[in-house]
Amino acid sequence: MYTTFALHSHISAGAVEYRLSSSRPNHQEEHIAAIQRYTHTLIGQIAEGWTLVIPITLTIERDEDGAYLASETITTVYGYGHSGPEAIQDYIQSLVEYFEIVNASTLFESLELAGELGSYLTKSQAK
Repeated sequence: MYTTFALHSHISAGAVEYRLSSSRPNHQEEHIAAIQRYTHTLIGQIAEGWTLVIPITLTIERDEDGAYLASETITTVYGYGHSGPEAIQDYIQSLVEYFEIVNASTLFESLELAGELGSYLTKSQAK
């Protein structure tokens, strides 16, 4: 597991499920809505051989079925999971795969996009 840091605190999925299924008064709805959405910033080594040199802030959202989605506004990449951390890991895997696909393409648009992505994500050289 590689290190990331959160800008906002994270409440475990178990706590979220308890709060969402409890029969508390309606004045708690704003607090529950805040639990369903939070941000998490990635920087540094995010996977073996891959480093983010510019931070990317993800928005983690919990849908009505209890699944989590991690997304950002820089690319079309997203991650999906049964918990926030699982969605973040899926996002990281998807980002690396997306970078590799775009980087391998010879289309001009892809080369331009690869250059933009390369300003955020770098691949370490094998030693």
